[in-house]
Amino acid sequence: MGGIGRVARRFARQLRGPEKPLTVADRLDRWARRITEFGVLDREYLEAQTGRTFATDEEATAFYVHNDGQRGLSLSPLIEHEWMREHQPAPAMSWYDALHQEGPELFQTGPLFDAGVYAASVPAPSRPASTLDALRHFLRNATDATALPVPPGRRGPAPTWGAARAAALQGARDFAAAQHRTRRRYRSSWDGPETLDLSARYPRGDARRDAEQPLVSVVLPVYRRADVVGAAIDSVLAQEHTTWELLVVDDGSGDDTVDVVRARAAGDARIRLLERENGGAAAARNTGLAAATGSFIAFLDADNTWRPQHLSAALAALLEGDAPGVHTGLRMTGANNADDATAPVETFRGEDGTREDLLAGNFIDLNALVVRRDVADAVGPFDEDLRRWIDWEWLLRIAAHAAVPEYVPVIGVDYDNVRDPPPCLVGPASLVAGGRARAAPHRLGRSRRGRPPTGCVTGCRS
Repeated sequence: MGGIGRVARRFARQLRGPEKPLTVADRLDRWARRITEFGVLDREYLEAQTGRTFATDEEATAFYVHNDGQRGLSLSPLIEHEWMREHQPAPAMSWYDALHQEGPELFQTGPLFDAGVYAASVPAPSRPASTLDALRHFLRNATDATALPVPPGRRGPAPTWGAARAAALQGARDFAAAQHRTRRRYRSSWDGPETLDLSARYPRGDARRDAEQPLVSVVLPVYRRADVVGAAIDSVLAQEHTTWELLVVDDGSGDDTVDVVRARAAGDARIRLLERENGGAAAARNTGLAAATGSFIAFLDADNTWRPQHLSAALAALLEGDAPGVHTGLRMTGANNADDATAPVETFRGEDGTREDLLAGNFIDLNALVVRRDVADAVGPFDEDLRRWIDWEWLLRIAAHAAVPEYVPVIGVDYDNVRDPPPCLVGPASLVAGGRARAAPHRLGRSRRGRPPTGCVTGCRS
C-alpha cells in the first residue's frame, strides 16, 4: 500500500503542475505570521516609531516585516536585535531564528532584558525554559513597577518596566516627529561641486595651509580588515596635503591585518601601527587619540577611502575661520536609510545643519570629519560605555562645547556601505531610558542580507 500511495501522490503532483516558487513577499508574510505568534509585539511602540496606527497586531507585524530592512524598526523596547546577535548562542543566526528555535540557552535580548536573570527569579514550577518563553512570561506578568531583569554588570539601579517603556515611547515619538530633518540627507546625484576652488572660497585658509603646513593626526581603527585596509592607507598616502601622521590602531585582529599595515609603514615613516587587545571601536579610537601629536584630528575607517582633496579642503576651511571642525561630502555605495528598496546603489550625502538637526539625527560622518586638536581635547575621549552611536554622542559634545562642525561642499570620502547592515533609525531603549549599554568588542563579519528582518543592527555605524 505504501508503494501505491507514493505513486498516487506523484501522479497528483504531476496533475497540479510545477509548484510556484515562493517570492520574497511570500516569505515575509510567513515571517510576519510567525512573529505575531511570538506574542512579544508592542504595537503602541511600533506605532510611535512609524507615526502610523494599526488596527491589529497582524497588520502591525506585516508592516514591520515588510519595512524593517529600510527603517530599522524594533518590535519592543525589550528587543534590540544587534544586542541579541552579540549574546545569542550563534551570532550569525538572525534574531528571528534565535527566538523561533526556542533552544534551552537563555540569553539577553537587549540591554534591558536578560532572559537568564529573569528566569532565575521565577519559581521552578513556572520557570521559563527558553528566551522566548521568558519574554512572554515577563510581558504577561510585569506591572509598571516591576524592575527590569537587566544584564549583570549594568551600572546603576535597574529601571522599572513602566518608566523604561514610557521613555522608549517618548523617544520613538520624538524621532518620528523629527523625520523631516533626516529624510533629505541621501540623494541619488551630487549637487555640489566635484572640486572646490579653495583660493576663491577660502583664500586666507588656503594660503595659511600652504604656508604653515599643519600636522594632521589621522586615526584609523582596524579589526580583521586585511582585504581593505591597504586601500584606506593608500588614500591617505594620496592626499594633496602631505603633512600628516597616520595612527593605525589594530584592535586585536589576530590575522593578516597587521602584516598589511606593517608593509605600508615600512615604506613611509608617517605611518605608525599601534596594537592593542580587542576592545571595540571607541577604545581603538581613544588609543589613537592618546598617541596623536597633530594640531588637527581626522578619522578614517578601514573599509573607506578619502579623495585626494579631503584634507586640503578641510584645512582651508578650518584655517579660514574659527569653526571647531568641518566635514566634507560622501559618495556612498550600498545600502542607506532611504525609505524604499528601489534606492540607487550610489548615493551622496553632505549638508549644513544646526544643533537641533544634529539632535534629530546624525548627519556628520566621522570619516568626513576633521576637528581641531584643542576641541578634541576639551570634549574628551569617545565614550567606551556606549554600545552604539558612539560617534554621534561625541559630535553632540563638540556641538555643546563649541558649535556644530561646518560643511565643506566637496566630496571627500568614498564610503563603502556594502558591508554594513541598514542604519538604525530609533534610539536604543537603554539610552532613551537614561541607562548605558556596555560597549562590546568587534565581531568578525557583518549582518547577512536576505534573512528574516534584523532590526536595529548596528553595523549601524555610529
